[in-house]
Amino acid sequence: MTLPPQLASGRVARRFVDEHRYRTHDAVEREHVHLLVTELVTNAVRHSGPPITVSLECPGSGSVLLSVADGSDDLPQAEQVPLTAVGGRGVSLVDLLSAEWGVRHHHPGGTHTDDTATGEGKTVWCLLVGGGVR
Repeated sequence: MTLPPQLASGRVARRFVDEHRYRTHDAVEREHVHLLVTELVTNAVRHSGPPITVSLECPGSGSVLLSVADGSDDLPQAEQVPLTAVGGRGVSLVDLLSAEWGVRHHHPGGTHTDDTATGEGKTVWCLLVGGGVR
């Protein structure tokens, strides 16, 4: 699904996830999926820009692969933020709640082959596995 570069796109992404969850995704906590798709989309809106697309895959029983692509080669950065900060914890949440996560840079023709920046954008992905936090 392609999303506009607006903060409200996090809500649209959550709805997309709910509409496309498969029966095998039931083992993965819905709240974690919602939180991470919102964080990934919000980071794309705030720090990267269009085109922003979100996808949901079922790579195996009881797991969910979330991917958010954007138009920037800039890598997500974990930040040290004070306890009173309103934001800045997105990458840390992705790291904490997913079994694994990473970044794939886009290449001409749309393939995701390695981590070499090309000016074509990137996809940030995370894998959630049933059973809660790793």
